[in-house]
Amino acid sequence: MSSDMTLSSPDPGNVKIRLTLGHIPAPQPWGSRGVASSMAGMSDFESMRAEDVPEDVQLVDVREANEFAEWHAKGAENLPLSELQLRYGELDLDQDLYIICLSGGRSAKACQWLELNGIDAINVSNGSIGWRDAGRTIIVNGEETTNPA
Repeated sequence: MSSDMTLSSPDPGNVKIRLTLGHIPAPQPWGSRGVASSMAGMSDFESMRAEDVPEDVQLVDVREANEFAEWHAKGAENLPLSELQLRYGELDLDQDLYIICLSGGRSAKACQWLELNGIDAINVSNGSIGWRDAGRTIIVNGEETTNPA
């Protein structure tokens, strides 16, 4: 969206100048251009299996808060998919951004939306289940473990 402005002078000999002022576009909503409306075409972002994610990265779990509280990958921060459009400004865009959920579906949708809005993101394709199954540390009820059984 832009705004037009016409500047003129009281002197009729002066030329009118028309300026078009642009602005930073608002984030694209869910479902725009097919984003997050289907699982097709999700190759617009990078994916990585949980076992290949480096240590000490910015790991964002997009599951709902109650799911995250039950158990999550060690080091993950919770930013639910349902709040992503409102809170994406909290992300540190100077670091690689790894997005995780339970099995990879919601994180793929989050990555798709982030990429559409110019933010590079890496989907953890097999999610927290893959993280746990790879023997990586998880937090269960506030306690670290690699074997939740």
